[in-house]
Amino acid sequence: MAVVREVHGHSVLILGAGDRSGSPNVLGTAGAMALTLANRAGTSIGSSTLVHAGEVVARVSVVGNTVAARAGSTADFLSWPGVTAERLLVDDRTIRAGADKGTKVGSVVVALASNER
Repeated sequence: MAVVREVHGHSVLILGAGDRSGSPNVLGTAGAMALTLANRAGTSIGSSTLVHAGEVVARVSVVGNTVAARAGSTADFLSWPGVTAERLLVDDRTIRAGADKGTKVGSVVVALASNER
């Protein structure tokens, strides 16, 4: 089952599944279980800002000079209880001494993981 819910101003697709193979109305029961699961999940989802525009996300060194690498924009992510986030700067560009202020040096990659097993 798939339902769309509005969560903190974001339209979120929530998928749920249930199995009641012993029930006389298998599809109806499974659908009701999936909807209950999706509705409960929808109330647990939130929005978190993990990177703010202008925030220092790394330090970059070129020919002995070190400068702060700052985020070009704010990044918001969906979050839920028990989720953790790790971020990493992927330096996918060669930077030369004398590069202009604001030169893109890479991308911030965020990985979300759940502590629940």
